[in-house]
Amino acid sequence: MSIKMTVFTFALSVCWLLANSITLQAELVGYWNFDGNVDDQSGLENHGELIDAVYSDNVPDAIGGGQSLDFSFDTDHVFIANENGDLDSEEFTLSMFIQDRGQFGAMERLTSREGDTFETALNVHGPFGGQGEYAYYALAGGGWQWADEIAAIDEWQHVAFVANVDEEIMQIYVDGELNFESEVGWFVTPTGFMHIGNRHNNVEGFDGWIDDVAIWDEVLDPEDIKTIAESGVGALLNPTNGDFNGDGVRDATDIDLLSAAIRTGDDAPAFDLNSDGSVNSADHQYMVVDLISTWFGDADLNGVFNSSDFVKVFQVGEYEDAAAENSGWGDGDWNGDAEFNSTDFVVAFQDGGFEAGPRAAAQMVPEPHSLLLLGVGVCWVAALFRRRS
Repeated sequence: MSIKMTVFTFALSVCWLLANSITLQAELVGYWNFDGNVDDQSGLENHGELIDAVYSDNVPDAIGGGQSLDFSFDTDHVFIANENGDLDSEEFTLSMFIQDRGQFGAMERLTSREGDTFETALNVHGPFGGQGEYAYYALAGGGWQWADEIAAIDEWQHVAFVANVDEEIMQIYVDGELNFESEVGWFVTPTGFMHIGNRHNNVEGFDGWIDDVAIWDEVLDPEDIKTIAESGVGALLNPTNGDFNGDGVRDATDIDLLSAAIRTGDDAPAFDLNSDGSVNSADHQYMVVDLISTWFGDADLNGVFNSSDFVKVFQVGEYEDAAAENSGWGDGDWNGDAEFNSTDFVVAFQDGGFEAGPRAAAQMVPEPHSLLLLGVGVCWVAALFRRRS
C-alpha cells in the first residue's frame, strides 16, 4: 500500500471515530461508573461530589471490574450540580445497577432531582403495601407508580427508567426486560441538581450498592437496554469492539489506531475496550490478548509468534532507525510507542508466546525454553539479514 493510501485510510478512520464520539456525547448526558471517583465519563463534565458513601469492590458480574458505591445511611449520596442543564430532558433513559441490602422506611431513593421533579426508588411504603418494588415519582404525573418486580435482596440487578414523550408512557426495565409501563398522567421535565442514593433533601436513602449510572436524553432501544443489562454501559458505548476503522476485522491497523489514542490521551469511549473509564495500556493488552487472541510479537497476526514474524519486521527495516514514531504493529512496535526497538522484545519476552502455538491452546505463563527460543530466533534473523546486506 502506498504512503498516500495509508495516510488516506488513517484519515478516514479518525474522521469515523470523531463522528461516532460526537454522536455519543450528544445523546449520553451523564455517566458515572464509580471506579474510584464520581466523575462524569460522558465527556460533558457533569462531575459529582461524594457525600459519605464509600467505594466498594463489589460489582455486577455484567461489568466484571472496577468499583461501585456502598450507601449505608440516609445521608449517603452523590451530588451532581447539573450546572449546564445537560440532564434536563423531557425524554430520557436512566440506567443503573443496584444491589439491595434490604430497605426500611417509605420510598427509599435511588435517584432524586431537585424539587422532586423526578425520583426513582424502592417501594417499601407501608400504606402502599410496598414490598420493595421498583418505583418512580414524576411531578404532576399521577404520584408514585411502581413495577411488579420486587428488587432482589443481595443480588445485583439492572434497572432502566424510560420516559417516552411521543407515546406519553414511562417504562421500567428490569434485567433487560420490560416489566412495567405506565400511562397514568404525564410529568414536567426533570430539572435542577440530582442526588444518587437518597432524596434531594437528604432523607430516605437507599441501603445497598449502586453502580454504572447513566442518563441519555433519548429513548434507548430495548436491545440497547438489554446490552447494558448483560454487559454494562461500556458495551453500548463501544460497539466497534476493537474494529476502529469499521472494515469488519480487527487487524494491525486497529491496533495502531488504539496505540495512537493511548499516546495522545484520546479517551473516546470507543477506545475504552475494557470499560474501566480510562484509555491506557490495559486496553492495548485487552485488544491483543482478549479480542484478537494472539501474542505480543505476532507481527503478521496469523495467531502464532515464530521466526516468520522476525523475518517480516526486519524486512521492513525500522529497528532503531532515525525516524521518530514511524512504526506500527506490523513493523515491530508491540508496546504501542510507535517505535521498533529493544523494548518491544522485552514485551514479547514477558508475554512468552514464541513458538508456543496459538494463544488459546498455550500456557499463559512464559516458560524458560520459550524465552531461549525467542532469543535464538532474534539472533538468527539478525544474522540472516546481515549476511544478505
